[in-house]
Amino acid sequence: MSIRPPIAHETREEDPEVRVSLRSATWVRTLRLWSGLILFTFLTMHLLNHALGLFGLEALDIGQTIRWAIWMNPVGIALLYGALAVHFALACWRIISRRALRMPMDEALQLLLGLLIPVLLLPHVMHTRVATAWFGGSDFYQFVLSGLWPGGALWQTVLVIVVWSHGVLGIAMAFRHQVWFERVRFAGLILALLIPTLAISGFIAGGREAALAPKPVEGAGRAEQRAALAVVQQRTWYALGGTGLALLLIVKFGYFRRRIGNKVAINYRGRGPIRVPIGTSVLEASRINDIPHPSLCRGRGRCSTCRVQILSDPDALPPPSDLEKATLDRVGAIKNVRLACQLRPQQDIAIRILLPVLGRADDPESQAEVERWAVERIATILVLDLRAFGVLVKSRLPYELVALVNRFGSEMRQAVEQHGGKVSTFYGDGLVAVFDDARSERVGAKNAIAAARDMDRVLRLLNREMGGALPIPVRAGIGIHSGRVTLARIGTSDRNSELMAFGASVNIANGLQNATKAVLADCVCSEVTAKLARLDMKALPVHDIMIDGEETAVRALAISDWANTHEEAQAEPKEAAAAAPVAAAEP
Repeated sequence: MSIRPPIAHETREEDPEVRVSLRSATWVRTLRLWSGLILFTFLTMHLLNHALGLFGLEALDIGQTIRWAIWMNPVGIALLYGALAVHFALACWRIISRRALRMPMDEALQLLLGLLIPVLLLPHVMHTRVATAWFGGSDFYQFVLSGLWPGGALWQTVLVIVVWSHGVLGIAMAFRHQVWFERVRFAGLILALLIPTLAISGFIAGGREAALAPKPVEGAGRAEQRAALAVVQQRTWYALGGTGLALLLIVKFGYFRRRIGNKVAINYRGRGPIRVPIGTSVLEASRINDIPHPSLCRGRGRCSTCRVQILSDPDALPPPSDLEKATLDRVGAIKNVRLACQLRPQQDIAIRILLPVLGRADDPESQAEVERWAVERIATILVLDLRAFGVLVKSRLPYELVALVNRFGSEMRQAVEQHGGKVSTFYGDGLVAVFDDARSERVGAKNAIAAARDMDRVLRLLNREMGGALPIPVRAGIGIHSGRVTLARIGTSDRNSELMAFGASVNIANGLQNATKAVLADCVCSEVTAKLARLDMKALPVHDIMIDGEETAVRALAISDWANTHEEAQAEPKEAAAAAPVAAAEP
């Protein structure tokens, strides 16, 4: 497969403020992501520690001792509190710098949950870390839980749900455009539900046990410490409220400043010009003016779905940042194509939105809505072609031909769907099928092999049943390959759309199908698929097959007798069971 060379982007001198903004965009996102991952790791360990409460207070203290050994050392403390300070500061900056309040539902939910976290977290921090570090409190769970149970139980439960949901949404929004995300999505969803459930259950069990344990007698010194802690907590509330008020005033000031400041005109092809303040991105301009504009990564410069074509002079625009340049190079964009989420024009421009909004327009950026129309995955492609179809067309009456094609199509579709596949294209004398499974790439490969084995058996059955009405036996060639494919629905609505597969893997599978004629085999399976499916390759001839459009030969195995081909089921018994292989030996 040829690799497109990087696109050279021309740059020109810009205003210093613009250059600083472009250089900072990449590292700001990187810092926010990594600081969030560090905090989420700490949170996950903290909740797993809470889950140990199901086994008693002693198990809670053992888990906390291990957790403290990891985090309560100079390196761990610097990493944790540094990540907290950086994430909080960048979150405040992101709120201040927003130029549009319209946003997708999941982004708005994440923002709302993030604003609730300091309010819910403050009492927890005061009664745990501050009380322990400053006022001589104990960090053993019996002491901590006795202060939180039962009065703070509801508060702590809401805190767990809010913080955990904010973190899960952040990870999903950061990585869902990655190819590997689909494979771990189901397992991640299970963990996202299981971990907070176990943590809350452990908190309840530990709280009940702490309430039944004898409480130490408080002296005068302890009462003074509690009073001092209350004073510190009150002052912290004031500081938090002042920070929130300052953020609100800054946001309001920025809003009025943009209203009275200089503006630029963005002329949308087919919609006309709109005027927005200088510094507003094209994607933000679309949201402000209710113009449908897809953006899977929510304006983070990762997915490229928001890209626009510049119809005016592209050299008059600020140069792309490193993040935008990398994304544009990845999709092979030409010079006058830019990312709407990263482009902040300093003068009037004319653009055209390149990718239309698919499906329902009420939330064009919904992840579920996007995946209903287009998604990139690792899958196994099976291409089947009926041999000598021209001979059948010339020698059969129209009714006989239609009966044969209908029977052939029905049986082949059934073989595909029985093994969890989807027919991407059916063209009378052949089809393209997709086998993908979120659990494992191996499952899709095994299912494709099992479907091909079934297809061979069905063709033999057709020849026995319809042999007297056919001038020649019905035979077919099958090519199978596993790799990255794009699955897309082609059409304008759900009713008239069809699933189709695109990509180099489809081309390779089709080339392997064509090669069945040269190697005199019923099926040619790539070595990649054979290894994924644990196919026994010892007795199968191996060929290096050149595919049109590919620079190197594809190593593949020729299968001419399915009865002598089997999978090494003992190597992975669970996946073999999931693939549901079909015995193909004929009596």
